[in-house]
Amino acid sequence: MKNTFLAAAAITVLSLPAAALAEDADFTFTGNVGLYSQYVFRGITQTDEDPAVQGGFDLGHSSGLYAGAWGSNISWISDFGSSDGGNSLELDVYAGYRNSIGETGLGYDLGAIYYWYPGDTLDHFDPDSAEIYGALTYEWIGLKVSWNLDNYFGYQGNTGSNDSDGSAYYDLYANIPVSETGITLNLHYGILDVKHDQASPSRLSYNDWKLGATWALPNGFSAGAYFTSTDADKDFYTTPTGTDTSDNQVVVFVSKAL
Repeated sequence: MKNTFLAAAAITVLSLPAAALAEDADFTFTGNVGLYSQYVFRGITQTDEDPAVQGGFDLGHSSGLYAGAWGSNISWISDFGSSDGGNSLELDVYAGYRNSIGETGLGYDLGAIYYWYPGDTLDHFDPDSAEIYGALTYEWIGLKVSWNLDNYFGYQGNTGSNDSDGSAYYDLYANIPVSETGITLNLHYGILDVKHDQASPSRLSYNDWKLGATWALPNGFSAGAYFTSTDADKDFYTTPTGTDTSDNQVVVFVSKAL
């Protein structure tokens, strides 16, 4: 419950100046909140398969510029023994520019995101991470590439001296509307390439995939479910208590646009 209040408070405080700006006709302000059976990020459970409350906001400008913040409870840092349990919140802050390329129907999105995990960690481990990204979209398909600017969520390489900056994540996705049903099929295939991982084969790098559906409901509600899986090194991604965080996962959720 404490995690929920922390996430809600952070999002509320950050949204106050954004809401004021959104009164300008050139600005649009949107928000969302949702309850998820668990939080899965790039095929890896972030909450030890426990529920998550998530929410965020976006402030957009007619020029194509945008900024926003998003939060969720997490447990993976303490699950792997890198924290005393104080790192139970993820707060992402991002900004970018999106537009279309003439009359081609192609869209693009360029931006940066910072993943912040407030709290103290053990053994000099710093999970905070920064990425820049670029995406191309056409109708309901897209390709997004994210480049890490520092250690990939705290990883420093097997030798202990190499940083993992320059790691990349490739996200190929499709959100396919099913006629007039209000249902959208969600497909995803991702490739994680962690730099300076000297193990052969790599211990951190993996592929992941997702298959799901989202149903748009009245009054801004939506519900859905999806299945995820990976080919990750199970030994590396298993917690000291025996949870394989890279294993097959099923997520169900309900969310509300604000």
